[in-house]
Amino acid sequence: MILITGASGTVGRAVLAEVARSGQKHRAMYRSKGEAAKAPAGTEAVIADFSNKASLATALDGVESVYLVCSPIPDLAQLEGNAIEASEAAGVQRIVLNSALGAGDYGSEGHCGGGGKGAARRRT
Repeated sequence: MILITGASGTVGRAVLAEVARSGQKHRAMYRSKGEAAKAPAGTEAVIADFSNKASLATALDGVESVYLVCSPIPDLAQLEGNAIEASEAAGVQRIVLNSALGAGDYGSEGHCGGGGKGAARRRT
């Protein structure tokens, strides 16, 4: 199962369309019922928020891979960190992080120099 976050945004919506076309089992994460109602046919929609760890646990149930995209907001590193920590707790095998902010600040420790709880930690 693949979870696509940010499914109502420009990039997340495009990724979701490609995954839906591929026939892979997938779920799309939305923040509102209104947006979730717009999910493509064959897509399992889930309502969750990066700031609500319980909702993330529900969204991640049975998920093996996550496409993680979050709006560039002041709490970006914290919110991405929440999603990564919840993914690890759920046993997710792969996380693809789509982020441009601080992209040049990754250090040898494998995390963003912005100090966001290892929000962009590399996994092998």
